[in-house]
Order: sequence, then C-alpha cells, then structure tokens
Amino acid sequence: MRKIGLAVLIILTALTGSVWADIIGETVATVNLTRTEGITKQQVDKKLAEVRNMGTQTGIQPDKITRDQIIESLISEVLIKQAAERDGIRVQQEDIDRLVNQQKRQIEAQMGRQLSDREFQSIVSQETGYSWKEYRQRLENQILQQTYITQKKRGMFEAINPPTEKEIRALYQENATEFTNPEFVRISHVFIPLANKSESEQEEARNKIERARSQLRSGEMSFDDLVLKYSEDENSKFSGGDVGFVTRNNKQVKQVYGQNFFQEIFELDEGEVSDIIESNVGFHIVKATTHEMPKILGLDDRIAPDNPTTVREYLRNRIYQERQQQTLQQAMNDVMEELREQAEIVRYD
Repeated sequence: MRKIGLAVLIILTALTGSVWADIIGETVATVNLTRTEGITKQQVDKKLAEVRNMGTQTGIQPDKITRDQIIESLISEVLIKQAAERDGIRVQQEDIDRLVNQQKRQIEAQMGRQLSDREFQSIVSQETGYSWKEYRQRLENQILQQTYITQKKRGMFEAINPPTEKEIRALYQENATEFTNPEFVRISHVFIPLANKSESEQEEARNKIERARSQLRSGEMSFDDLVLKYSEDENSKFSGGDVGFVTRNNKQVKQVYGQNFFQEIFELDEGEVSDIIESNVGFHIVKATTHEMPKILGLDDRIAPDNPTTVREYLRNRIYQERQQQTLQQAMNDVMEELREQAEIVRYD
C-alpha cells in the first residue's frame, strides 16, 4: 500500500514534471510562448526512464509509454510554466509544504505510526528514485499546473454537479460487498512495561500487576481505579486506559505485542476484563469496551471503527472527485490547445 500511495502521485506528475535544465546536447524541440526554450534528447531519455519505472511500480505497461508522449508532455510543461509566469501565477513554498505533509500523513496512516522527516524522505527516495529536491520540484510542477488550469477554467469547475442520493445509492448497491469491517475490539488496559528492566525489576513488575488483579477481583478497586493507580502507559492513563481499536487483520499489533496478546484480546466479550496477559512488551490487564464481528456496512455506517466518515459521505466524495478529475482532464486539454495555438513549437525529430 505504501508504494502505491507515493507512486500514484508521482506517475501523475511525472508526465508534467522535469528538471529545468540548460539546453545541452541534441535539441528535439523548441517552444516559444514568451521566450524560446529547448527540449533536449537527454531530458527525454531521463524522463522516459523515470516514467517507465513509475509505470512498472503502478502496474502500467512500460512499453505503452512512448518517446512521443514524453516529448509532448515536456512541451506542455514548458507551455504551462511560461504561461503561468506571463499571467503572474506562482507557487508558494507553503503550498508545497502542505502537499508534502498531506503525503506524509497518508503514508503514516498506511504504516500505522508517525514518521520523522528523515524517515519520510528516505521512503520517498526508495520508492520514487528521486532526490528530495527533485521530489519537491515535481510537487511544485503539479501545483503550478493545477492552479493555472483551475484559474483559467474556473467556470468548468463551478459547474460540476454534486452527486444525487440516487447516484450514491446506485454506486453503493453495485459495490456493497466492498464495504466491510473486519472483526474489531476497542480496548483499555493497565500496562506495566518490561523493556530494559533487570530480573529483579521484572519480578517487581509481575508482583505489581498481580496486586492489581487481586484488587480488581475482590472488588476493592474498579478497572478505572486500577488504571490510575497502576498503569505506566502515560498516553492512556488519564483516559481510562483507552488505546483505541484493534482489527483482526492488524498485523502491526500482532507483530509488536505478540500472538498471545492478540489472541487474548479477541477472546474477550464486550465489557469483559481479562486476566493478566503477558505480551512482547510487558504485562497487561485488558478491558474490551467494544467488540464487533465482521459485517457488511450500511450507508450510514462508519467506513472504519476509528473514522467518523460514513459510507454515504465516502461515496459522495468519491463521485464528486471523479467528476473533478474528468473536468480537470477536459480543462487541461482545452488549455493546452489554446496555448499551443498561441505558441511557436518546432519539432526536430
């Protein structure tokens, strides 16, 4: 999933993004909207290799991508760059930062954890083959292209019709089996870690969790009281020990906490509290605050336990985004046709 997230973005921008190089080597085309700018054989070769590589990662057949397509895309890029400069349209650094952060959040969601800037930059380099500077340049080209087109064809985008309830229901009925939730539990815990503890400290931790269990069983303390008194998980201690939802297909939780912990929490009924569970990271007493079995979702169900978006809202957004994409493609075709009529373009191949 992670590779698809970044690769799809780059394949969309690769056809319109290139390094703005001096004219060196054999010139295959020149473009003049406001000034003469050349496109070289080296630029075409490099871009063709990049796009074919991205096509391989995303399942597009590399042989379907031709040199003519690359040359035409580079011509379009030059035209939009010169037109944007002519019309005073510029990309701000904060716009690039915003798109970078959006991509970073998407990858973090897929990985189930936060990434440092260094980690994210490493993933970008590994999955795209671009340096960080080249990656930001491609994002800038994407923003510039979309900004120019949407400003020039604003009326087309304002005329997009929102999806109707009938259209939403029809799409749901065609794809209902795609909208499912796996079995999941929402858990709270009393947690005492074992990492980096000596044998005597580990024995002390075991005694501590056993005292907590004893006080819970005797009714001396409630589960919430145990969390406040005993739990060493500072992130959940003051929210009743709540650590959120765990789905049956969550491989990361299984890997981090271990098969035993994973199996035990799914044995709990809703409202049930476990005995002591030893995981890869420490001791737990776990309460299942919610336990839901797999089901096909209805239109008003959430698309995921921890996501407030309903299936209806998701489908509405999906239909609208598809219409936006279709409009963007038509608007781009119209803009490029207009710019090509205004410009002088010479092909030497």
